[in-house]
Amino acid sequence: MRDEIESTEYEGLFPVLYDLLHPSAPEADAYARLARERDGDLLELGCGTGRLVVPLARAGIEVWGLDLYRDMLDACRAKLERESPSVRERVTLVEGDTRTFTLPRTFPLITAPCNFLDNLLGADDLLQTFRSAARHLADDGLFVVDSSAPDLPAMVAADGQEQVGEFTHPDTGRRLVSRFTPRFDFVRQIETDDITLEELEGDVVVRRARTTMTVTWHHPREIEAALGAAGLEAVGTYGSVDRRPMRARGGDMVHFARRARP
Repeated sequence: MRDEIESTEYEGLFPVLYDLLHPSAPEADAYARLARERDGDLLELGCGTGRLVVPLARAGIEVWGLDLYRDMLDACRAKLERESPSVRERVTLVEGDTRTFTLPRTFPLITAPCNFLDNLLGADDLLQTFRSAARHLADDGLFVVDSSAPDLPAMVAADGQEQVGEFTHPDTGRRLVSRFTPRFDFVRQIETDDITLEELEGDVVVRRARTTMTVTWHHPREIEAALGAAGLEAVGTYGSVDRRPMRARGGDMVHFARRARP
């Protein structure tokens, strides 16, 4: 049996689980509309395995995808290999840190989707990422930050409770069993997740991957303050990329921002 200890849930066997937990990209059409409104392409921060990259490229959008984790980018490249040459040609993948990246151009649309901000543990991490986005945003560009609003009652109920899920590995056909236990530090807004993923041949575990992942969560005013400190201004906060109202408890929390006006 292969027994692997990973430093994050974005390496080794875990990118397979990521795709199984996020099998679709319902917001892709809304992002494509935003890109077309600006007659341009987009930069996605934390593009991962290409959950949004691939459908956007299929829709004719030129996409740059930035991610810190090579295993996630390799999974995205594997998906792109199954696409037509015209789709592949629309995608540029870059391995890099969202806090410090430098690209040779600006973009009319920059996105930080699917709870990417959860990985930015410190206030400085959030601010540095927003400053990097501001440097790469065209003068009339739009920065869209999509994360989940904290649902505190649900988090209290889940604290310390193991959650078990079963899936089928898309390539090997073997059974995958995930065990996920979250623990919350509500004062520091920190979540620590113990995660084990097992791949089984019948009843025999042939591969096991384990990690302890630390993430955070943000409230709307924190994000607005960090945007302002980075030279950006929030122009709207919504419950979806297509601007549905935000719910009072939980759900999506989508900030639209632009360069701050004098």
